[in-house]
Amino acid sequence: GKQQAIVANVAGTTRDVNRVQVRYHSQTIELLDTAGIRRQGKQETGIEKFSVLRTMQAINEADICFLLMDVNELNVGLDQRLAGIIDEAGKGLVLVVSKWDSVEGKDAYTRDELAPQISYHFKFTPYVPLIFTSSVTGQNVAKLFDLALDIYKRRRQECKTRVLNDLLQKAVAAHPPAGLKNSHPKLRYIVQTDTAPPWFVIYGSNLKFVHWSYKRYLERTLREAFNFAGTPIKLSFRDEKQLKANRERVARGLAPVTKAYKQAKNAEKRI
Repeated sequence: GKQQAIVANVAGTTRDVNRVQVRYHSQTIELLDTAGIRRQGKQETGIEKFSVLRTMQAINEADICFLLMDVNELNVGLDQRLAGIIDEAGKGLVLVVSKWDSVEGKDAYTRDELAPQISYHFKFTPYVPLIFTSSVTGQNVAKLFDLALDIYKRRRQECKTRVLNDLLQKAVAAHPPAGLKNSHPKLRYIVQTDTAPPWFVIYGSNLKFVHWSYKRYLERTLREAFNFAGTPIKLSFRDEKQLKANRERVARGLAPVTKAYKQAKNAEKRI
């Protein structure tokens, strides 16, 4: 194919964001090829700092990020920080171990041994797939596009309110939330308020006592039920008193009828 950027064994070879549009399975995909980011001690001033800034801007612009890790120079600390930034931005993420062709003496078991070692350092993003590629041999390059299209679709998945609330009731029954004496959280209903990334809001009472580990449990439950592979999901809690207050404000014409308000009101009727 056409060479769009310089390929070299030095991070930062691509200075600015290089935009390329490709057609794959009748879909148009725009690739934003950003500069490799080197360790802080190796960074130069001026143009390289500008490249880092452009990379951060590209993350905010993208739907899905491929985090490329040179197999010959794995820098887990830096890659962890970048993965955290991508996750916080709500973007889809794939961990890509690049230049696999350059590994000498590898056998059929090398990848199976290395993969869990890499994944261990990204336990805070357990939803992220890991893939080994080579731009020289073309290994798994097509699979990257397949993953991108699949994650793009999952990020825009809309979950039915009734199904969500059935799932919430079963999750709470199987593992009730802990709390202080006479202050146990009560989770009444859940709605999806947004997509890309999927965003869910749970209404109830005593929600300030919901432990972070229980929130992770609910996130895992949602992820497993709807297969949100490759994308973060957002989960927030709102006191049902807030919904009642909003209802009064809407009735008095002091607040607009938002999509989230309608979803919460409809969910309340169905339980």
